[in-house]
Amino acid sequence: MNTSPTREAVVTALQRVIDPELGIDIVALGLIYGIEFPDAETVRLHMTMTTPACPLKRYIAHRIVQELGYQGCGLKRVHIEWVWDPPWSPAYMQPEARRQLGFRSQS
Repeated sequence: MNTSPTREAVVTALQRVIDPELGIDIVALGLIYGIEFPDAETVRLHMTMTTPACPLKRYIAHRIVQELGYQGCGLKRVHIEWVWDPPWSPAYMQPEARRQLGFRSQS
């Protein structure tokens, strides 16, 4: 059975990757800028961190590979393209994540 992963399956897996400092998943934090499937076994993520110098970048990348490769999406290759433009801001977070971190809602 060789089924290609769906965007939904990838997003669901990425929601299991929690930023250990903030306790919120990387999707809700708005760190994922794009998801592409160059082929049936590969995903390319365009993502950022809250700051370019974030010390958790390697940890987050490792957790992404674990979730996408080993635990259910069936992907053999995970490529992460780090994007710093546009820079991340709290405006990219989902509303619930903003509330959890005490940010006022965007009007």
